[in-house]
Amino acid sequence: MMLNQTRDDTVLENDKKLFEVQANQGVLVGRFLTTPEHENQGGSIFGGWLVAQIDRQVSMVAIARCQGRVVTKAIDQLEFIRPILSYQLVDIYARLIKQGQTSVCYQAALFAGDRHHPSELAIRANLTFVRINEARKPIAIKPNNRS
Repeated sequence: MMLNQTRDDTVLENDKKLFEVQANQGVLVGRFLTTPEHENQGGSIFGGWLVAQIDRQVSMVAIARCQGRVVTKAIDQLEFIRPILSYQLVDIYARLIKQGQTSVCYQAALFAGDRHHPSELAIRANLTFVRINEARKPIAIKPNNRS
């Protein structure tokens, strides 16, 4: 600690690090604090609950890109890299990796950390969403949103 730096300044610097956005991971689509009601018997957060959060948050980006209703078609290459504990701050990122006529695929990355542990990659997955109409049938993504 520098001579003119107070303890409060050190706490603020630690807090800033906790809220830093990860570089090269895509768009930050969700941020939340984990809580004990989602713990499994081993003391970490249920993987299925975390995957549901990823699906929910990444679907918002897919809806915006497709300019309409989407459904999750697939979750591929799901990898649980490290456990997530209660009271950790979780960030979910989404990066577009592929777009077809009716579908989009995003790579999702979930990072978790707290004041004592830096944010680290905990889960990675690819999610494919299909644009659908009111009859729940696949339809083309609007041309101005295709790249």
